[in-house]
Amino acid sequence: MTGDRRVVTVVVSALLACFAGGACGDNHDARPDGSPHGMGGRPVSHDAGAGTGGSSGTAGSTGGAAGHTSPPALPPPSAHLTPGSVCEADGWCWYNPLPSGTWWRTVAGAGRTDLWIGGHSSTVLHFDGGRWSSVLSPLSFVPAVWAASENDVWFGGMTGDMTPGQDFAAALAHWDGVSMTLIAEFPDDIINDVWGSGPNDVYAAGTRDTTWHWDGNAWTALADVPGGTLVTGTGPNDVWLAATTGDRLRHFDGTTWSAVPELAPAGIGSLVAIAPNDVWAIVHADFNRTLVRHFDGVAWRTDFEATDPTETLDALGASATNDVWLVGSVAAPGEERGYVNHYDGQTWRRAPAAPSPLENVRHAPGVGTVAVGRDGSILQLTATPVPAFTDLRTGSMATLAGVFGSAPDDMWAVGSAGTVLHFDGRAVSALAVPTTANLLDVWGTGPDDVWIVGMGGTVLHWNGQSFTPLPSGTTVDLKAVFTARADDVWIGGDGGTLLHWNGGAMSAVAVAGVDPMTAILDIHGLGASDVWFAGGGNVATGPFTTTPVSFVSHFDGTSWSPAEQLEFLFGEGFVPERIWELAPDDVWIANDFSHAYGINGYWHFDGVAWTGEELHEDDPRIFMFPNQNRASFVFGPHDRWIVNAHGSWLRNTR
Repeated sequence: MTGDRRVVTVVVSALLACFAGGACGDNHDARPDGSPHGMGGRPVSHDAGAGTGGSSGTAGSTGGAAGHTSPPALPPPSAHLTPGSVCEADGWCWYNPLPSGTWWRTVAGAGRTDLWIGGHSSTVLHFDGGRWSSVLSPLSFVPAVWAASENDVWFGGMTGDMTPGQDFAAALAHWDGVSMTLIAEFPDDIINDVWGSGPNDVYAAGTRDTTWHWDGNAWTALADVPGGTLVTGTGPNDVWLAATTGDRLRHFDGTTWSAVPELAPAGIGSLVAIAPNDVWAIVHADFNRTLVRHFDGVAWRTDFEATDPTETLDALGASATNDVWLVGSVAAPGEERGYVNHYDGQTWRRAPAAPSPLENVRHAPGVGTVAVGRDGSILQLTATPVPAFTDLRTGSMATLAGVFGSAPDDMWAVGSAGTVLHFDGRAVSALAVPTTANLLDVWGTGPDDVWIVGMGGTVLHWNGQSFTPLPSGTTVDLKAVFTARADDVWIGGDGGTLLHWNGGAMSAVAVAGVDPMTAILDIHGLGASDVWFAGGGNVATGPFTTTPVSFVSHFDGTSWSPAEQLEFLFGEGFVPERIWELAPDDVWIANDFSHAYGINGYWHFDGVAWTGEELHEDDPRIFMFPNQNRASFVFGPHDRWIVNAHGSWLRNTR
């Protein structure tokens, strides 16, 4: 299956970018109002001075020299989080990579040994110095975390979602050491950053119009202070705000907010304050220039400039003047990697590229420097002897394209570069296979009979102990496999290819109506005498023109019916990428790219004819996950599995 799925819709990312640039559409212009709820009168302990956490490039602590004794390496989150233990609010739980493949946006230290990680998920990760755990927050998106202590942590983001017609609100939640509680909501906004000088002096930057302040009793809007994307500081009389409108950088001296004229027209991508005379910023200047600028208490000077157009600088973090980290992304052919750079007080030094783009970096006393980003990235950074990182994720990061299981404790996933993953009910493990070809589909009849197909005519068979490559007689890419019995295997692929294995030999099968310019993309059935395939492609209709075609065909145990062409019910270019038979009179096909605003396009066969269906994603009839993922497998409506890019492998048992 083609496409991509993120835990939070891509609309959120688009609107965040629009908010940061200060040029959003009129449909979200309502200014947050109403009286925010107070947190209550419970005393809050405080043992961290100006606080130990931050977010969105905000300094967490000003203590500790850089490049000296590094803290012990953090244990991988997966050491304590078993497959499927980190789950989203919608019930999807991560099996690979571990602990999850969520797009992390923020990391913050809390006290000496605590660490919190949040992002495009309602679930946040927590490290308490000895073990990792996951906490389901009341927020749907968590781009901001700040902590005064282990039992006083603020989380900023939003509730609801930004798809058209849906309600959403900026939101703040609080962790008291035992549980997380929703404290305040502000309509039509997002909290993008949170920072405080202490438990009774906390700021929240609302991306749209308003900056809020917590005085220990309630959150209130600051008069005449615009909304922002970043907030940081070193104390109650030294607060910095990256605004979304007007003068782009504001400073609070304890009495007055004033504009910073040196950076007035620039967009601010990250802020880190080490001391009142030691402030760093990523600045997006004219002519597409990205600069790292440094304030020494007198003036802002450019310290570093990104000169490679493939590099994107996203966040700064620091523990001291001689320990400044810069992270982001690097575009490479066909992929993006993580950018890591370190300043030791005199020189910037690059670390090797990280596996995935990075969004944030933070120094947490007692824990070390941690960077987070896309695809579940959690990296521990070290500066000496040379800048380097340790990836705390475990599990394959290969793109996965097929999934199958004979039982929930016998699950298979296959993907790029010969990747084969197996879940035995306890752990996900990678198996060695005799190929490096991209593998595209997997099916079988049981633990000792599994078939895998892939590019270049690849066919592999698992007998319970080892893989055996089988000659397919073709070099086209094979994209679908279905096993009716151990001696009755159907394989489909490009060029209208259909192959059959009878237990002893592989043979090609011709089906009337299947054009060689098309591909058989999926095969499924209920038994040897009841099998369906679906596919399509672009068929030449003239010297320079093509027409999209989609089709299905049925096997009754003796012969295949002529391929039946289906009308394009949901827009030109959609082809059936997924077919699933529940009963002879209940067969479903999911389109490629058919998902829009929660509505999924399907074809349905009732035993007589195919008709188009547009179903909402909450419709109980949709028990196979829609096609925005590369592949899905179901045991029933309450046990669904999906796979996707970057090793994403999830299960839902709701």
